[in-house]
Amino acid sequence: MKSVRRGRQAGPFAVVAGVPFANKVGAAVFGGLTITANILMSLAVDPFGLFGMEQHSLNLGRIAGGALVVAAIALTCIF
Repeated sequence: MKSVRRGRQAGPFAVVAGVPFANKVGAAVFGGLTITANILMSLAVDPFGLFGMEQHSLNLGRIAGGALVVAAIALTCIF
């Protein structure tokens, strides 16, 4: 339970710390990068059941979903 509390504290800190960055890249890119980072981290954590989470296997559908999110934020950054 201790790691869950730390995660709850780290999330808001990461968003607030990124606000100056958001002013430079724009709200859409900042939001997209935040969501993309969360999804990629969950893909890394789920197969191992880290932080007391239930294990979920990494399959082709999850990998494709992560790749689509990365492609979406790349397109948002480019255009």
